[in-house]
Amino acid sequence: MDLIQSYQNQGFLQQRTESGKAIYTLEKPVKIILSKGVLEAVKLRYPKNSEIGGVIWVKPLSQKVLVSEDITFFRNVQNDPSKYSPHPDDYRTTLAEIEKAGYLPILFHTHPTQLGLSSYDGKRVRFYLTSSLQDQDSSFYPVTYSGKSLVMPQAIFVADPRFSNGIGVSLYNGYLFPLSVAKLTSGEIWSIAIAVLLLFWVGTKYVRASQFIIASLIFVIGAYEYFRPKYSEVSGNIEIKVI
Repeated sequence: MDLIQSYQNQGFLQQRTESGKAIYTLEKPVKIILSKGVLEAVKLRYPKNSEIGGVIWVKPLSQKVLVSEDITFFRNVQNDPSKYSPHPDDYRTTLAEIEKAGYLPILFHTHPTQLGLSSYDGKRVRFYLTSSLQDQDSSFYPVTYSGKSLVMPQAIFVADPRFSNGIGVSLYNGYLFPLSVAKLTSGEIWSIAIAVLLLFWVGTKYVRASQFIIASLIFVIGAYEYFRPKYSEVSGNIEIKVI
């Protein structure tokens, strides 16, 4: 059976068109559970002074819930410790194995906390979970899965004792919110922009410009917080709700 179609029938994937091409992305809402075993594997391998990465194997647990079952680490072909690129052989082989086994892939990489740079080291721990513009933009590149183009969200891990369970995670893109600067004409950000313009067209007839600007900022911030993935720790797992 076509795995993309199967996941689509189960309500986990949806089809969208980008630049005239069909791609498949997660259908929201969905919950992703990163198991304690997967988190422990990242903590065990996590280096404080360089990046590593790989892929998480996820499959349905119940309706609209995906759970991680395994994790594979890739060799890093970058010499710069602050950068990560997967070894192409590791990438191709493992993605083929994931598809053959009927799982879905969530690519990930880590961010170090100690690069020996005064401008980087010593930041608040959540700073290191921030995805760069390069991370964001590259996360829109599809993987070939079941002969079709699949764009899944990607993850950043940081292992640090300042997190309650010793590790933090940030899920980004895969056409989730918030989108990258390069994708400001897509998805929820475009919808919010249209809504703000409509409010401006109607609102300026009745309120002062300063009042409208304040109301617009509150609206945008509220929308950002609403659509942003929500994280919680449950029995050693990390649960991520994507609305």
